Order: sequence, then structure tokens, then C-alpha cells
Amino acid sequence: ALAAAPDGVRVAIPVAPGPRIELRILGARRFEEPALRAQLGLPEDAPLDAPAIDAAADRLRAFYRARGHALARVDVEERTARGARWILFHVDEGPYLGLREVRFPGATARAEGWLREELRRILDEDAPPAVEGGEAGTARAIAAAFPGARTREVPPPALAPSRVLDEGALDRAIARLVDDERADGWLEAASAGWTAELDARAGVADLTIRLADGARTLVEAIAWEGNVRVPLADLARQSRLAPGQPLVADQVEGTRTAILRLYLARGFLFARVEAREEVDPARHRATVHFLVAEGPQVRIGRIVVTGNVRTRDDVVRRAIEVHEGEVYDPEAVSRTQAALLGLGVFRSVGLRLQEPERPEAVKDLVVELAERPWLTVAPGAGFSIADGPRAFLEVGEPNLLGRALELDGTAKVNYPLTLFRPDLVGVPPDGRWEGRADVGLRAPHLDPLPAASRLDVVAERLRRPAYQMSDVSTILSADVPITARISLSLQYELGVYDLLKSGEEAFLTQIDIERLRFDAGITTLQAFRPVLTLDFRDSPTNPRLGWFATGFAELDHSLGTGGTRILGVIPGSDIHTDMVKVQGTVSGYVPLDPTLVLAVSVRGGRVIPLDPASRTIIPRRFFLGGADSMRGYEEEEMIPADVRPLYAAEGNHCASSLSGVGCTSRGQATAAGVMPVSEGGEAFFLAKGELRQSLGGSLELGLFVDLGNLWLNPDAFDVLALRPNAGAGLRFVTPVGPAALDLGFNLDPDRRVNERAYGVHFTIGLF
Repeated sequence: ALAAAPDGVRVAIPVAPGPRIELRILGARRFEEPALRAQLGLPEDAPLDAPAIDAAADRLRAFYRARGHALARVDVEERTARGARWILFHVDEGPYLGLREVRFPGATARAEGWLREELRRILDEDAPPAVEGGEAGTARAIAAAFPGARTREVPPPALAPSRVLDEGALDRAIARLVDDERADGWLEAASAGWTAELDARAGVADLTIRLADGARTLVEAIAWEGNVRVPLADLARQSRLAPGQPLVADQVEGTRTAILRLYLARGFLFARVEAREEVDPARHRATVHFLVAEGPQVRIGRIVVTGNVRTRDDVVRRAIEVHEGEVYDPEAVSRTQAALLGLGVFRSVGLRLQEPERPEAVKDLVVELAERPWLTVAPGAGFSIADGPRAFLEVGEPNLLGRALELDGTAKVNYPLTLFRPDLVGVPPDGRWEGRADVGLRAPHLDPLPAASRLDVVAERLRRPAYQMSDVSTILSADVPITARISLSLQYELGVYDLLKSGEEAFLTQIDIERLRFDAGITTLQAFRPVLTLDFRDSPTNPRLGWFATGFAELDHSLGTGGTRILGVIPGSDIHTDMVKVQGTVSGYVPLDPTLVLAVSVRGGRVIPLDPASRTIIPRRFFLGGADSMRGYEEEEMIPADVRPLYAAEGNHCASSLSGVGCTSRGQATAAGVMPVSEGGEAFFLAKGELRQSLGGSLELGLFVDLGNLWLNPDAFDVLALRPNAGAGLRFVTPVGPAALDLGFNLDPDRRVNERAYGVHFTIGLF
């Protein structure tokens, strides 16, 4: 209505709210009304019309069916009383009925047990997750906030579809069973319906499903049509079918796909292959026709490279495995993409034909590149109580000189303070600093070989309470892929290590222990190490089938003598070393069933001196103990078998001596209950076995046995004197390998040297 007003026109819009709508659920006995109301799924802002109400009733019926009430009924009634509109859902729950037995009388195509298991799998395959919410969840949350309040009953989750009688789900599952039989050659397979015998008192239902299988159709002949450029013999080798075999749809499709892949591999990018079946129903025989439309064989015209702003064009084209004028090879294109990404220069690489939808005999190939940032610099600073103020710098250049040479470097400097490091009192300020610098240069190709190479230079200076150490090492390595599964790695290392031991008692980390293994004085050592690897596993991170073998022979030779300089620069070694260190590993994986894998591994090694005066420095010895060897010990903890009695005797002497005469520091520690530190051995043998059982999802259980031993004198090697460890662990499968948490037990600990009884290990990756 409009009405005049002093300042204009007033508009009045009459509003009538209409009747208030109320929802009620009547007749429910097993479930409370708030829980059932949440199943209606009626949003507050949605129109409450007849289709919405019918859909709500269907959802309520589905809720009951999923919990075993196959005969549940839901009727809807609308009433108007006292200014309100009532929508009443009348529920007749009916009896609870669980599936007890499923029979397939008359089925001949499949065994009844197989049909029963397949029906269960199909029914449970698409089971929706149970979600709780709505008024029921809100009411329970509010009630739980008040101490002593009784929370509402939580409705039970939906049962597995294979445990309840759901007519719709059952009809769909039977239809899939019939489709699967037809796809396996029983073309006349059909469902003759099903019946259910109900026992309301026991709350169970027995199903009888009748399938009519008919005779299985066999392949009588296979024909190829339309092939001109590819010989018939080559097409026949792609067939997954053979005359006399059943007509299986997967094999027909597999043959069609294999023929298409063959054409694509030969450059027929526009080829089309169609499979047609000509069936004789009376004889139950079929002829399968594969109709080929070859199209043109595509050759590469120009190769157009774009996006290489800083990368030299010859570097890019050297990695391209296809050439102008050649037949287009999808595998070579795929290898080219991997090779370009392997340069480490490009963020993304794409190879595409121009106008790929137009059938032509000659196509230009476009190589689209997106380069990584040309330089990254990351400086920083910090403070540590142990190390004092510190500064660090990281620099990365992935494309040096535009030749895909990757240069990276890190440097850090610490300046310990005498306030926290009393051992540095009296040391001149310029002698207190510690630091480390690491510079690496990587080349993706080492012409003329298709090998990746890397040069690393590491310099370090440490000032610890127990020792002072300065070292410089240079490592040159090259990786040569021989085949897809066989590779050769070559490595040369030259290192100079200058160690001064103070003899002071101090807390030592594992890294400190490894550095203290060097002899006091200067060690100048060069090493050449070829490594051969054969990898025939189905997966490098979590293998379940196949085998793996690797071995190396390392030649170690010291340079110069103490007090001399090589080329006037490199100090000569105080320790003479001239030896060969050999080691080999073989691992195998056998699937015992789809969820159980047996993994076994054998490893051994020996040091062979080339000079009677040669000394094997401790860092070049073998060590056992830890996550990747003997899991009943901590890392590198096992003492060689031939020196363990000596260590035990030293401990007994110190424990029984009142004067301490002739008692070594190692004997004193052993007598005090401390396990002696292992100095490694020059021969070892290790055998490992493990059962890996899937627990569902990404979780696995591992049960393992480790047998191994270590000898300082290789001549004392005795394969019958292996030490046993056993244990169990959990593995969580990740993309980079299983994360393993293992508890290993030393089944025969030597108490004379205080060996531990167990070890706990966490690691990424398994043998």
C-alpha cells in the first residue's frame, strides 16, 4: 500500500508468516529421535516441498537398511493444527535381519565359494563412510559440556553391505556378477532372480541367487584388417588371444591396446584400432576382427626449442634423443624429457607436436622449457652455547656459463667463547675459530660418455675439548648407466687429515667418535672405488619382487711420508696404507601371498693388504651394529670376535686388581660396566632375513633375524661363529621408502664386555 508522507511516499508491504512447520519422527524404538532427525538431511534454507520430504523419507529408510532393518518402512503424513503444519514420519522398523548364508544353486561357470566371496567384495566395495552430525551430534556435544549430564546414545555405524539385506545393493551386485561372467566368455549368462528365507526370531536371512550360465564361447579365429605398413606377423605377436581359448573381454581389449601401442611406437600417431566380435550363438564360437586405420607415418620436421634464455642451445640439443627427419618415436621423446629434466636446469619441460590434431606425415616438434632461478643466495647467523656466534652462507648456481653445470656451496664459521669453553682459555683469538666449507660442481654429462659427474671439495677445522682436527678432501665421481638396471659408479678421493688428541674427558657425539678413529698426526690418503650395481627389483623404495646386487673394490694408498711435502703443497702421511677393501651384497624378495613378502640379504667384506707394512686405519675398517646390519646393537657397536676375549680379560684384570697395576683405561671402563668402543674389523659376514606383513593401508609388520660377525684378523674368519639377533618392527610406507621402527634383541649377549640385550632403531628405507 502507498501512503503520502510529508517527505515523500511511504510503502507498506504486508507479510504473513504462514503456519509454523514442525518435524516429528514417530514409531522409532531402536534409535533416538535426534539421531534420526539428523538423517533427514533437510537444510534450513531449502524449500520444504513434496520432493524434498520424499527424499528425506528415503534417506531415513536407507539409514535403517544399512543397520540391518531390511523391512523398515517410513510413511509421511502432513497435519495442520493450532496454526502449525506438522510433517510426521511414521517409522515401522521391522525386525533386524543379518545375512547368514548365500547360496548359488545351479551355477556352473564359477565355484560357489568364489561367487560368494566376489559378491561380498562387490557389496562392500562402494560402502559410503558413516558420518555423524546434525542435531544428534550437537545435542551430545552440549550434554557432554555439563558434568554428570547423560549424553545421548550414539547410533551404531552402518554395517558392511555384505552383512545386511539391501534389495537395491543386492540387485546391483548380482548385475555386476553377471557382467563379469559375460566378459569372461559366458555370453549367455543371466540372473534368474533371488529369494530370501527370513527367520525373524533368529534375526537372520538366507539368500538363494539363481544364475543361468549357459555354455562358454570360445575363440574360433582372429583376423586383422586394414594393416598395410605393419606386417601381419608383427600384429599377431601382440595378440593376447588364441583360437580355442575363451572369449575374454579383457584379452580382446588388451590385444587392441597392444596393436595401437605398436603403431604409435612406429610413428603412426593417428592410427585407430577397433575390435569387433562375430559370434555364432548356436556353436558358441566367435571370430574376433581387429580393424586398423593406419593413417600417415609421422616424421619430425623441425625441432624448435623455446624458453632456454640462459642455457646454451647446444646443451639442450645434445640431450634431445630425436632428430629431424626421423620417424616420431614416443619412447625417445619420453627419454628426451627425462634427460632435459635431469640436467637440473629446467623447472618444467614439455615436448609437443605442432597442430597435433591434424593428420600429417611431417610434424614440427616444439620443445618448451622453463628455467630455474639462475642464482640462489641464503645467508644467516646464529648463536650456540657450545659453538658461540656463528655465520653461514649457502649459494647455488644451477646453470654455470649456460652449460648446465650446477655449482653449489655452503660455508659456516663458529667462534666458541671461553665463557662456555674453558678448554680454549689461553688459546689465541685467531686459533679459536671453527669452520667448514663445501663446494660442489655437477655436470650432467661427461663427454664422450653418457655419464653424470661431480666434484666436491670439503675443508673443515674443528676445535673440540677432546681433539683438534683439520681436514681437506676432494672427491671426484662419475655415474655410468650401462643399462636400465645395471650401473657403474667410479669415485676418486684424496684426503688430508691432521688430528691432535688432547686426552681430555668430554662428551662425544657419534661424529666425534668417527673423527677420533683417525690416527694422531697427519693421514694423507687417496682411494679409488668402482661400484657395480645390478637392480632387478620391482621397486627401489619398497621392493616386493626381484633381486639386487652391488659390490665394490676400493684401492687405498697413502701418499708420501711424515715430514715431507708432495709437490711442495700436500703434506706426506705419517701412516703407511696400501690395501684393497672389497665388499659385496646380494638381496632377494619373494612374495609369499599378496600381503606377505620374504626378504633375504647376504653381505660380506674383507681388507686385503698389498704391502706387509700396510696399516688399515680405523675409518677404512668394517663395522657392524645398527639399523642396517645387526639390530640388537647400537650403531657400529659390535666388537670383533677375535678381540672380544682380550677386552674381557682386561676388564676381569681391572675388576680383580687391588693395585691397578697393568690396568688399561679400556679395562677400567669394562670393569665399571661400560661396553668398550669398537675399533672395527677387517673382515665381516652378515645374513639377514625378514618377513613383511601388510597390516592394511601404509602400515606393515616386520619380523626379522640377523646373523653376523666381525673379525679384526681376516684369517680368524669363521662363518660358523655368527652372532644371532632377532626382533620385530613396524614400517610406514612413504614415497621415499618405508619409515621403520625396529626393536632388535641380542639373543646371546656377552656379559663379559657388557653387551646390551636389545637395540631400538628408527630409519628410512629397508634392505
